[in-house]
Amino acid sequence: MKHIAARTAAACGIAAAAVLAAGRACADNMPVPGSAGTGEMGYATDAFPGFDPDSWKVEQKKPSWWFSVESSCKTPGEQWNFVCGLKKEGKWKKVRKACEALVREWPESAEAALAQETIANLYVTQFDDIYEAFDEYDYLLKFYPGLCRYGQIVEMQFRLAECMYEEQKAKGWMSFAWTGPDTIRKKYEKTVRYAPGAAHVPDAMMRIAALRSESGDRARAVLAYEEVRNRFAGTPQAAEALYLEAKELAAQVRENPHNRHRRRHAINYMKQALEKSPDHPRAKEIKAWMDALEAEAEEEAWKEALFYDTRQRSRNAAVSAYEVFAEQFPGSPRAAQARERVKAIKGGAEPLRK
Repeated sequence: MKHIAARTAAACGIAAAAVLAAGRACADNMPVPGSAGTGEMGYATDAFPGFDPDSWKVEQKKPSWWFSVESSCKTPGEQWNFVCGLKKEGKWKKVRKACEALVREWPESAEAALAQETIANLYVTQFDDIYEAFDEYDYLLKFYPGLCRYGQIVEMQFRLAECMYEEQKAKGWMSFAWTGPDTIRKKYEKTVRYAPGAAHVPDAMMRIAALRSESGDRARAVLAYEEVRNRFAGTPQAAEALYLEAKELAAQVRENPHNRHRRRHAINYMKQALEKSPDHPRAKEIKAWMDALEAEAEEEAWKEALFYDTRQRSRNAAVSAYEVFAEQFPGSPRAAQARERVKAIKGGAEPLRK
C-alpha cells in the first residue's frame, strides 16, 4: 500500500490518495453474495469515432491447475469462506490465488464476482500494480456488471488511468517505449465506453486525443477533439478542444505543405472557430496560425497565376488563375493587380513572361 502511494504521489501528485481511498472503499464495502448490486450498463461500442475496436475485448478466464480450488471446498460459498479466512490472516498472495480459483471454477456464481473484485482491490492496496489492477477491474465490469458497484468501479479505472498517464509523463514521453501511448489511451477508451455519461468522460476524451497526437495520429486526435466539442459544448474541455483541434490541423498542414485541401480545411475551421468564440483565451494564437496559412495559400495561388501568364500557356488559363486569385483573396493588395491583369489579357496584352 505504501509503495503505490509513494510512487504515484511522486509521479502524478493527484490520484495516489484518491486511488488508495477508493481501493480501500472497494475492499471494505463489497456487496454480499447473491445481491444484484447497482450495475448500470453503458456500452457505446460504435458511438465514438477514432476509438479502437479491439480495446473493448476481454478474454474470459478458464480453469487452470495453477489456481486450484481448496480440496475441502465443494461449492463457491465454501471457497469464499476459505478466502475470507485467508484475508483475516493477511495472507494476500494466497487470497489472490484462492480468488482466481473461485472465478475460474464457478464463473457464474455470485461469489465469483466478489472474488474478482477482491483480486482487483489487492493489486491496488497490496501488490503495487496499477496496470494489473485496471485489467482486473476491467474483467469485473465485463463479466459481472450487475454484481458490482458499476459506476464506482469505472471511476476507479479512470483514476488508475490518470496515474498511468501522469507517471509516464513525469518520466518523460520516451518512457512510453515499453508500453506506448496507445496502451494507456485504450484504457481511457474503456472508461468512456463503460460509462459514456459519467463525469470523467470529457477529461478522458481529452486524454485520448492528446495520446493520439503523441503517437503521431493527428487525424484521429482531431476526431477526438471534435467529439469533445460536439458532446460537451459550453464546458472548459470543449473550449480547450477547440484550440487544440486548431493546433493539430495547423501541424497537419506543416507536415503536408503541398496538400491544398488540408490547408483550406484548416483555414475554414479556424475562421469558424474565431467567429463562434471571438473571446477565446487562445484566440490570438489561432488567428496567427490562420493568417500564416492564408499567407501561404495566397503566395501559392499568385505563383500559379504567374505560371500560366506565359507564352507557353493559354490565355484562358491565365485569366482563370487570376480570377480565382481575386475571388479567393479579395482583401489582398495583389487582388487589384489580378483584376487589372485579367482586363489586360482580355484586351490583347502580351504575356508577362516568355
